[in-house]
Formats: sequence, C-alpha cells, structure tokens
Amino acid sequence: MPTWNGDGHLKVGYGECSIENYVCYAVAQPRSATLTGLVVSLSGKPVEGATVEVYDYKSDTMLASDVTDSTGHYEISGLTAGKVVYQKVKAEGYYTYGSESFTLQASTNKDAILTPTNYLSGVDVLLVVDNDGKKCPTYDCVWPDEIESAIRLAGYFVKKWDEVIQGRPPLEALEDVRTVFWHIGTMYDGAISEVDSRTLIKYVSDGGRLVLEGEDLGRDHGNDTFMQKVAHANYHVDIASGKLSIVLPLDRITSGLPLNIRFEHNPQYPDGVSPIARAFEVLQHESGYSAVIGYDNATDGGSRTIYISFPVHYLSKTIRDILIANSINWVIKRPVYLVVRGMN
Repeated sequence: MPTWNGDGHLKVGYGECSIENYVCYAVAQPRSATLTGLVVSLSGKPVEGATVEVYDYKSDTMLASDVTDSTGHYEISGLTAGKVVYQKVKAEGYYTYGSESFTLQASTNKDAILTPTNYLSGVDVLLVVDNDGKKCPTYDCVWPDEIESAIRLAGYFVKKWDEVIQGRPPLEALEDVRTVFWHIGTMYDGAISEVDSRTLIKYVSDGGRLVLEGEDLGRDHGNDTFMQKVAHANYHVDIASGKLSIVLPLDRITSGLPLNIRFEHNPQYPDGVSPIARAFEVLQHESGYSAVIGYDNATDGGSRTIYISFPVHYLSKTIRDILIANSINWVIKRPVYLVVRGMN
C-alpha cells in the first residue's frame, strides 16, 4: 500500500515518488540467502565438527562459516542472494575441500566430500583431473585413465584427484607428492579456475614440480599472471595447426621421440604459444607456435614445469606414453638415457 512519508514523497514499496517532479524510482533491496549441505568423507561417512567457510569468489574474503553437526549437516544464513561465492571445508585428518564457484540463491544446497590426508601416503605423482570446467567441445573431454597408465608404466605410484568428486586440491595436497600432473584435456571456460590459479601460482613459486596439459588454457587466461608464472608462456592463437617437430633433439624431455610427430587424431583447439624469458621450447607446431614449453629454476631451489598446450589423448599411445614419462622424469630430475629416433 502506498504511503506518504510526510515530506512530499509517496512511498511505494522500496521506492518513492516526488509530488513536485512526478519522478519515481525504486531502490532494490538485496535478498537474503541460506546455504545448507552435507559433509561426508570419501568413504561416505558423515563428518562431524567440520568447519564450512563461504568466500567471496573475486575478493577471496570469508563471508561466513558454520560447523557441521553429528549428522554432517551445516546451515549458513544471512548471506546475499546473487553473490558469486565458493566454499572451503576443513576438518582434522582431511585435506581442505575447495568447491567450484557458484551463485547464491535464496536457498542453496552444497554438499562436500572430504579426502583423508593418508590418501596420498607414499604417492609419487598426483594426477589432478580438472573436469569441472563449464564447457566441453566433445562428449569426452578428459582421459585420465590413459595418463594414469602412462605414469604407472614409467614406474611411479600415482593417485587421481577428481575435481568433480573431491573438489579443488589444496596446496597441502600438491606439496605432499613428488610432482603433479594437471590434466585439462579439452575442458574450457573455467577448467583452471581463479581458485585453482591461485593455488598453482603459490605451488610453483614455492618450488613445485608440475606437468600442465590441455588445450584452451591460453584462450581462457590470455597472458595473465597464471600464464606467466605457471605455464611460463605467451598466448597467441586458439588453433595452432600441423604436425609437431622436436626443437631439442638431444634432450631428456624428447628422448625416444621421433623428430616429427603426427597426431593420431587432430586436436580441435590446440593453443599456439611461445615461451617467456627463461623458459624454452621443446616441441613446435608446424604453424611455428610452441606446443610444449619447459621451465627450469631448480638450480636456484625453484620449480620445474612442463606445459603441453594440447590434449595428449590425440597422440598415439606409444608417443603419449613416452612424452608423459619423459616429462615426469625431467621435472623430478630422474636419470634417463637419451634415445634419438628417426622420422615418423
């Protein structure tokens, strides 16, 4: 019901009208939001006493928190509908769970699955399956079983971290293994999210050993801080065409590979990139753009990284297995014998 406010203005809901100017305006009032959910372990057991925190996605500031009850449930009220947030869940004996970003509605439900800290006991390589991007050009976008098989063949104990199930891996999980293989495949629009970016920038700056694989990283990130400090690459084009050729034929990363490599199936959108200062080109697309870039700061106690700007799924199994094994061996600094092959 409209009411006069006593000073010549007509109050209408959350707005008012001026008698003198016949001007009406509305003042939107933010709606409140409530976030609820269930926290369980990887085995499905409810986790009591877990701290659930809600963060503003852009500013990374905590907005509110709650503690789960004996059934693993939590409820956080007084939030603002329409705000883009993410959540962290912390509990003793578990890695910190990090969710994808989401927009708060008046009522939002978000469950969380916690991974125990002994999950990575004795593990050499953590295979992160970054399968929670917004878009995928094909039915299958990631192929973790192929990569896991290659890592096992190279003699390493490997465990997968599925982001859809386990959330975003925290820094402490990455630092509990010898090296990380981050698999994106053909996912895009959020595969390496802002939260993942911050984690990887910290991991690499602390001397982490990383193999980063997948197309459209450059398309999504351009030449931002992540590309400069983690991929160590400049982005140029979304589709770099042609077969691959070895730039460093007598190098541990290319040992056993033919001088020229044809894809078994052509990748759809392999990024065309180039190395930044101190990084170096390993493989090159026929179009002249870099396909694989290495970065070595290990002599100064820093990181070693390999960035593969296309999905390794599109290589033959033989070539894929060699490239994955060589990349992991190199970032870990495992001794290898150099092998030079002919044309393919």
